[in-house]
Amino acid sequence: MDRAELAQHLKISTKKVDELVKCGLPYFLVQNNRRGGIKRFRLLDVHAWLDRQTELAK
Repeated sequence: MDRAELAQHLKISTKKVDELVKCGLPYFLVQNNRRGGIKRFRLLDVHAWLDRQTELAK
């Protein structure tokens, strides 16, 4: 899933996705010829990370 698809799924902006990546949201890179790769996200990893963040905030 790419950044825009993840934003749509989570009902947030792509800028918010970028902020979450800076905070540790897991992603992997798909190699291409530009700057090292394109970020992709696995929903299971994203939801697990978000659940952990929610637990830590309690």
